[in-house]
Amino acid sequence: MTNWSGGEGGYGGPSPIGGQGDQGGADPSGGWQPPQQMPPQQPPAAQPWGAQQQPAWGAQGQPGWPQPGTPPQVGPPQFDSQFAGFPPPGGKRNRKALIITIGAGAAVLLVIVIVAVVALVGRGGGGASSDSAGKTVQGYLEALAKGDAEAALSFGADQPASKELLTDEILKSQVEKMPISNIRILGDDSNNGIGFGSVHVTANFGDQVSDTTFMMKKSGNKWKLDSAAVRLDYSTQASSKAVSTLTAFGKPIGSSVVYVFPGYVDWGSNNSNLKVEGKPLLLDSLTGYAGANRPDFSLSDSAKNSITANIKSLLDGCARSKSTSPPNCPQHLYEYGAVDGTVDWQAPAPDGAQITFSEYSLSANVTLSGSFGYSVQGRDGGRITGTDSFTLFGDADLSQTPPTVKWS
Repeated sequence: MTNWSGGEGGYGGPSPIGGQGDQGGADPSGGWQPPQQMPPQQPPAAQPWGAQQQPAWGAQGQPGWPQPGTPPQVGPPQFDSQFAGFPPPGGKRNRKALIITIGAGAAVLLVIVIVAVVALVGRGGGGASSDSAGKTVQGYLEALAKGDAEAALSFGADQPASKELLTDEILKSQVEKMPISNIRILGDDSNNGIGFGSVHVTANFGDQVSDTTFMMKKSGNKWKLDSAAVRLDYSTQASSKAVSTLTAFGKPIGSSVVYVFPGYVDWGSNNSNLKVEGKPLLLDSLTGYAGANRPDFSLSDSAKNSITANIKSLLDGCARSKSTSPPNCPQHLYEYGAVDGTVDWQAPAPDGAQITFSEYSLSANVTLSGSFGYSVQGRDGGRITGTDSFTLFGDADLSQTPPTVKWS
């Protein structure tokens, strides 16, 4: 039988697969063996898949085509040496996870810082409390007691239009007259979560106890009083001439709108003929209409003394007359047979005079009822004695100092 492996007497021409006919090799068993080929060049780098490298072709130890009946061995893909410098896919995933972790940590830290700042701002510096309405009221009264005007004002949501009477100096003078003490929060329902609440509080202003309930609301994220100062509106009192002379703590306020802190108020007038007295403005003046707390006007002692002296001067002057009917005097003698020009008058005391003050006209009505004693010569030469009753009317002009009296 002809040998197909290509011996001398066979087909020694070119191999149908390629190359020369003598490139094939004879198998001792007589089978045909394909030409040997070099196995693929393996990269020097470590194997990326962690498994031991399997031979690329054929049986163990024999490169080339696989033996007949042997299934081909397929290993993991091989990479050329040009990719050896790149990190394995696991490195990219690790960097991405690290970046995400750092970013998340930074975000958490930022939230913590923001919360801390908000908490600090809410608890200090701004006066009001973010915790409860009761703490706001407590802090407000403590600021008043210390004479700290700016701190007290910071507890109010509505700032006053004028701070002329809201200074440390004036507040301290108020506290000196009526110290604020024994501050007690008796009720606070501001933890209801709706932003509105009421606070029941009592405090001593001097020897007076102030007891009131504040209706509170949140302004932003803080509990605040509607107003930290008492608003006094005397603009509707312009018809009173006395009100136009009104002063507080020595400063003229007249018929205007002013703001004061609760407590003692040093009322006065720029007219020395007037006396001004008012009740202290306690905590309830912050919760309602305080214009009703207008001070009272009356005649000053000096004005009363001046009017009384004016009456006495009139009576004494009339008593010096010898006439039976002195001009501009209240007395008249109608004794039969009395000789005019011979009368001796005895003036009454002015102590019983009634003086009625009118704040609207800034005047005083003066009324005195009394009697003059007299002694007069009769036509027969004898002396006649008796009394003459009278009623004296007059108006005192209090815009003048001292007051002038016009008799009618």
